[in-house]
Amino acid sequence: MNKKHWNTVNFEGRLNNQLLLHLIDHSYLLVVSKMPKKDRVKITSLN
Repeated sequence: MNKKHWNTVNFEGRLNNQLLLHLIDHSYLLVVSKMPKKDRVKITSLN
C-alpha cells in the first residue's frame, strides 16, 4: 500500500470517541468511493 496518503491520528486519550469514529468512517468512505463499482458492491454486500 502507498503510505503517501495515510493520515495519523495521535489522540492519546484526548480525542473523544465520537470524533475518532467519525474520522474512521470518513476515511473508509473515501477509500470505498475510489474502488471500482464491482468491488464496492462486494464490500457493501458484506455489511
